[in-house]
Amino acid sequence: MLAQIRRTAAETCAESFVFKSEYLGYLPFGQYQWIEVGDVTLDTDLPDGWSLADLQALTRDGALEQVSEERGKFEPEDHWVTFRIK
Repeated sequence: MLAQIRRTAAETCAESFVFKSEYLGYLPFGQYQWIEVGDVTLDTDLPDGWSLADLQALTRDGALEQVSEERGKFEPEDHWVTFRIK
């Protein structure tokens, strides 16, 4: 996962990326999560079952630094976390 993020960051000259999780609001879809690195969206390129907890573990291990975190004003399920790649 980290290798894919780093590779995409190098390709797009990005130093950071954003984890996004948003509630799509209708069935059969619910909470959807993805990562945006520069202008590239990573979702299907990541391992099955990945989550924000994986990025938080990489932060604890020193590979990432959390820069900011926001919740949606109208949809509290919407969540955006920006990470800097070390």
